[in-house]
Amino acid sequence: MTARSLALFASLAACSAPTFSVAPASPAYTATPAAPSLRDTSRQRARIESEDRRLRAGAPPAATALHDAVEQIVGELGEACAPRNPGGDGLHWTIGCATETLFAPGISTPSQPEVTERWRAVGRILGNLLRRPIAGSPRLRLAVSGFADHIRFANPAAARCDELTTFWNASHPAPADEASLNRALSFCRAATMAREIACAMTGGACTRDQIDRNVGLSVGVFGGGTTRLDAAPARFRTRLGSAPAAIECACHPVPAALFGSRWSTLHGPAAPPACPAEAPSGEVPALYDCDGARRVELDLWLEVTPGATPANQCGVNSSEPDARALACLQDSVGLTAHQHDLRPPVVRPAAPRCADPRPPAGWFEAHAGARPPCVAELSE
Repeated sequence: MTARSLALFASLAACSAPTFSVAPASPAYTATPAAPSLRDTSRQRARIESEDRRLRAGAPPAATALHDAVEQIVGELGEACAPRNPGGDGLHWTIGCATETLFAPGISTPSQPEVTERWRAVGRILGNLLRRPIAGSPRLRLAVSGFADHIRFANPAAARCDELTTFWNASHPAPADEASLNRALSFCRAATMAREIACAMTGGACTRDQIDRNVGLSVGVFGGGTTRLDAAPARFRTRLGSAPAAIECACHPVPAALFGSRWSTLHGPAAPPACPAEAPSGEVPALYDCDGARRVELDLWLEVTPGATPANQCGVNSSEPDARALACLQDSVGLTAHQHDLRPPVVRPAAPRCADPRPPAGWFEAHAGARPPCVAELSE
């Protein structure tokens, strides 16, 4: 064997992996001791007990019961309906729904039979709420409000609902122009929903007198027409063109020649290259086809007698205060998707906001039950 071959063999042997007859022992690791706060919960006892007391002084059963009902209602009505708690105390909720999910454009009857069943499910949920054992003689005040934009009607008769107007004992003039047609349309949509909800709450053959006799229920039905859009157009958005090329634009005054019920006629379903511009100064603008303003809202107030709102008691049976407090904490935040930022309510006597019996200009309304909601309360 040559010297070069010996050198190559030695090099390969040196680079080969070592072999063992017995596996080597693993390195020894010293266990890290647990933090003192984990080994001795007494260090956190004061904080845990403080949190326990705060949870027990939280929302009263009335607010919790209404919150649970709102969660169920939103689940029934669908993703296009969003809840809001204006006062932050859990005793007044507003559920706003895009009317495209409830009604066909310009029509006051349901878009499909399943929609009516959803409203009846809402009524059953609210009926169960009133049957719950809640302290303070609870009364549910329900307002159903319809709103519209400035659409033009191909069939003005579609905005009328004489049978529902009679049912709710409503009185308003026959529509004479597009503004009053939109008011009538929004009232008819609200009246349709309100009757289905209230009848499902009372059960059996439903009449207006039966709703009046339900001592725990008051109902207001409101047709706001274009008033909400006219008061704050910047709050609403609209879509131009068909999906997937549609663009979203702000609802603002634009000339009727550029935007409105004529848009599809002049330009077809294709989306425009950009949102319409504001109307030039001095030109008479008009608000048209603002789908974000076509909505129906449910307002729910649950009233209880002042001073009759005991705090919730955590139902965990445990003699260990740490376990009880942590379980209460988990229970209070785990199932409250819309209630995590509520403050403890202060129940006060109702303010006399509904002293004026006349509806403001631009509104149609009807009522049932004692002390029903009024238009003034819808702006909270």
